[in-house]
Parts: sequence; structure tokens; C-alpha cells
Amino acid sequence: PDKAPGICSESVCRVPLIWRVPGLGKTGFASPQLVENIDIAPTIASLCGLPPMETVDGCDLAPLLQSGDKALREVAVTENPWSKAIRWGPWRFVHYQREMFGSDAGELYNLERDPDESRNLYEDSAHQSVVGESRRLLLEWLIRTTRVVSAHPMPGGALRYSDAAAGDGKESNRYGPAERARRRSLHYL
Repeated sequence: PDKAPGICSESVCRVPLIWRVPGLGKTGFASPQLVENIDIAPTIASLCGLPPMETVDGCDLAPLLQSGDKALREVAVTENPWSKAIRWGPWRFVHYQREMFGSDAGELYNLERDPDESRNLYEDSAHQSVVGESRRLLLEWLIRTTRVVSAHPMPGGALRYSDAAAGDGKESNRYGPAERARRRSLHYL
């Protein structure tokens, strides 16, 4: 969510998500799992028995609603025009474009030890491995959620373009990175 442009703190980004689905799983529990607002539409579609949406990045939360403890994602992301933030484990990491401040700038907070985000660990030498892991997780999220198009046909015509493309001509979620990995295909479409 983007309640305050350019601000990626926990107090701004964290939004309570309350569900009531009669007859589905546990009742009266709070889950510590990471979810995002983009998960609402695919969850409603799933709960209504509709087919998965082709161009949505969100996850179906129904398994989480049933058990309360099923992790659906490793990171939750907050996007702004000049920054991206991820929340993973106890960490909140914010990456800023160099153009924003004229040099390398970022934020890293351990939310278990510092819930008010008052001590930025981004430049702390003892936390550079966490900064590096945060960058890797953010980069992998960017690659995983970017819907792609390729002009290169797959070898042997194993898949028709129309099978993998959504209505806008980009890769459908139905095909996506998981299916490419299963097929051991480096080609996008």
C-alpha cells in the first residue's frame, strides 16, 4: 500500500486485513504471515470459485485463512516511484535510487528490536550481510513479478505464444516463472 508517497515505514505500510469467511478454517486468530493488498482480488476470486486471474501479482490467501500459519510469500513489498521497500523476517529494507539523494542511501531496521524504526542499520558494518540479502530478495521479487514478452520462439514449438500470453500480450500468471522452470525453458514466451 502507498498511504504516504515515499515513506516506507512499518507504521505507514502495515494495514490490518480482517477476513470473515463462513465455514472456512480457523476462526478468531491473528496470523503473523506477510500478505499484501494485491492478495485481496485473487483471494475473492478463489473463494467464489472463479478461475485464477491472468495478470495479477497477488496470492490466493485461502490456504492461510484455512490454517492461519501457511506462509505464502517470503517478502512483502511497498513500491514508490523512487524507492522500493521489502519486509522479510524481522527486517524492513528500503532501497532508494541514487538520483534521489545523489549517493547510495537506504534504510534497514530490525523490527523486533526496534519497532519504532529509530536506528537505521543500513550503513552499520555488522549488518552488511543483511543489506546484501535484502537486495537479493528485492531483485528476485522484481524479476519474479515482471511480466515479460520475447520475440524468440521456443525450440520445437513446445508452446504456442497464445498459450503463454495474457490479453495484453505479456506473460500470463498461468504460465510464468514456475512453469518456465518446470519446462527448463530460458525462453519467455
